[in-house]
Amino acid sequence: MEKLTKDQIEATGIEVKNPIKRLLCKHNKKQQFSTSTNSMFHSLRGEQRVIICTDCGKQLGDYVAEYEVNGFKYIFGKIKRETGG
Repeated sequence: MEKLTKDQIEATGIEVKNPIKRLLCKHNKKQQFSTSTNSMFHSLRGEQRVIICTDCGKQLGDYVAEYEVNGFKYIFGKIKRETGG
């Protein structure tokens, strides 16, 4: 999992709270962001996305969304699931 820095999370407009508030947060409000593709080694078949709690600013996870003809194919670790789009 690619960990984002505090500055990268705050650039999205989400305030990163202190560790105690992040620990006690229930993470009910989540938002997905795609990571920057300015890297030399980014995937041409899709994009890396991260899930961040909008209440406390904690990064909850990440996944890869691959491009397809009718939308995206989401890949969670080794499980591949196709969605209609």
